[in-house]
Amino acid sequence: MYTGTYEDGETPTFGKLSSAALTPPGKVLVALDTFPGETEPKSEFTFEEDPEASAPDPVADCDESDNLGALDLPIPPRCLFLPLRLYVMADKYDVPALRLLARDRFYRSAECGRMDDDFPDVIDELFQTTRQNDTSLREIVCSLVGSKARDREYREKMDPVMRKHGDFAVGVLNYVLLNSNLPSGETRFHG
Repeated sequence: MYTGTYEDGETPTFGKLSSAALTPPGKVLVALDTFPGETEPKSEFTFEEDPEASAPDPVADCDESDNLGALDLPIPPRCLFLPLRLYVMADKYDVPALRLLARDRFYRSAECGRMDDDFPDVIDELFQTTRQNDTSLREIVCSLVGSKARDREYREKMDPVMRKHGDFAVGVLNYVLLNSNLPSGETRFHG
């Protein structure tokens, strides 16, 4: 049974229950259908934001308290794999609160700069182990990678996983197009 005190080496719980564990089941399902940090549920895998808006800086919202160094804890070498695998397990065994917590921890770790050399491997595992219609984590990685699409070195690092997972490539393309200066009717690619 999930007790709500899942420690990931990233976010200390100090033995207290997570907010996801205390959330009523109906609200957990709504939260899972909402991109982290937003309040309105998404209807499908689309990036329906203002096409005139510039790409958000995923690290801008991170403060020093999010940094493991500030907590004097060792940084786990593969810290994005744990919340990913927990998410997949929680989905398989239908534990929505744990799924929500794992998704939020994955997002927070990734947005605060944990997208290191293992990130293509994390994305590969994510697209192999999550259902195609489960966009909770897929949308997160597409937006994070799309926000770095102008970096040539980063694109080269992501090239093999984009070639392997076409739906990932299309998701990143949609994010990039959304944040370009194209007219709004031309910002969605249907692959």
